[in-house]
Amino acid sequence: MPDLFPTTHSTWLADRLAHAPDEARAHVMSRYFEPLCAYTRASRLRQLGDPADIHPVRKREVGERLARLARHRVYGEAVLDRGPELIRASARRGVIELEFKHTGGALRLGGEAVPAFEAAGPDGVFTEVSRVEIVDGTRLRIDVPHLERPSQVRHA
Repeated sequence: MPDLFPTTHSTWLADRLAHAPDEARAHVMSRYFEPLCAYTRASRLRQLGDPADIHPVRKREVGERLARLARHRVYGEAVLDRGPELIRASARRGVIELEFKHTGGALRLGGEAVPAFEAAGPDGVFTEVSRVEIVDGTRLRIDVPHLERPSQVRHA
C-alpha cells in the first residue's frame, strides 16, 4: 500500500540517519555543502571569537558579515561581501608594498598595526617592521629599512 502521508525532509533524514547513515551523510553533503561554502567562503568568522569554538563571541558582527554576503550574492546589491584580497606584492630595498582588491577604497588597519607585521629577507628570519602606511585606500606600504632584500611579510 502506498504511503498516503509522505514524510517531510526532516523526518526522512532522521530515518536515514538511524538506518543508513552513509546515505544520509551523502545526501546532506550533496544538497547543502556547496551552498554553504558559496555563502560563507568569504566570511572570516574565526577572528570574531575562539577558533576552536563554533559559537562566535561577537555575534552581531557575524550577522552583519553574513547579511552583506546575502545582500550581494542573493539580492544583487552593490555592497562589499568580502574582506580585502591580496592581488599584488612588490619589494625593493627597505620597502614592501601590498595591493588589495575588495577594499571599497577604504583599507583600514585595526589596533596597533606595526607590531602585527613582520618581514624577512632571503634568510627567512622574521623581524618587526618599522612602519605601516595605507596608500590610496588599496595599498599598504611596509617600511623595513634594516632589510636590503625583503622577500617575505606576515601578519599575525
